[in-house]
Amino acid sequence: MVAALADPRLSPCPRHAAGADYRGYDLPPAFRENIISAEPDDHRRLRRLVTPLMDRAAAHRARLRFRRAAEQALLAAGERFDLVQDFAGPYVAASTADWLGLPRAQREAYTAWANRVVGPDSATVRARDTLPAMAAIVEALPPLPGMGPGESTAMLFYLLFVWYEICVDAVASSALVAAEHGDFRRWQWAADEALRRHTPQTTTFRRFATEDIRLADATIEAGQTVLLSLAAAGREGGPHVAFGYGPHRCPGEPIAAALIREALTVLDGRVQIPEQAVEWRSGLRTHGPRGVRARRAEGTDSGGTGTV
Repeated sequence: MVAALADPRLSPCPRHAAGADYRGYDLPPAFRENIISAEPDDHRRLRRLVTPLMDRAAAHRARLRFRRAAEQALLAAGERFDLVQDFAGPYVAASTADWLGLPRAQREAYTAWANRVVGPDSATVRARDTLPAMAAIVEALPPLPGMGPGESTAMLFYLLFVWYEICVDAVASSALVAAEHGDFRRWQWAADEALRRHTPQTTTFRRFATEDIRLADATIEAGQTVLLSLAAAGREGGPHVAFGYGPHRCPGEPIAAALIREALTVLDGRVQIPEQAVEWRSGLRTHGPRGVRARRAEGTDSGGTGTV
């Protein structure tokens, strides 16, 4: 599986598709010039342009802002709350809006969109049904540095829409693993274990064979669609590949890691997550807890550490 992730004969560019195979969501034209579907030269160029927004230095600069967002989300959650809907969802939305510098109007619209996606009524909401609201948000934002209007709109769509639910799932799953082992301070271990066991993006975005390929016992004809399982790769015994592998490895891994780190730092000693049967939301692309009961630890508030 790991070798397939780096195989250049499996391209994410739709021009290589043939036949009636699945080709992914039929996105609105404004979102089609995205980094996921770009040809190799454009893909490398877009990665160079977006990397300063997402690399380790950017994550370091964002850490304190992420921590403040986590503090505020925990304060607003109350004494008894749902870890996904009341903490992880609002926390990731606020952190993302701050990280990308969304103006007030777009920040408020994004918060409303996020609440629809992971809030109390999220079970009845399909992601594609929220595309018009997301289009209104990203089309009102200024272009990212170095990118044309279409490229910037598509990149912002990726960062605000595609990334959101995956990051919420990663934060909530990491907190569950930390609570299971009674240790929120080993955030890196909890994150790695959660990403391996509960990979939030279960498959890669669709790829297309550029020629006839033999993978294990399967023959894939040129033009056929391939979905590679990131979840299965994480269970093969080596490190997880939740962020992908090879040239299409997610450049935002440092930001995702910072989101998890600051969430678990704030939750440490301040919440109790009782043992419970967790209902998992699983689909073709994403996987995460639908809801998790949590409560404030006795003798603590959202701004101080207490003993559980």
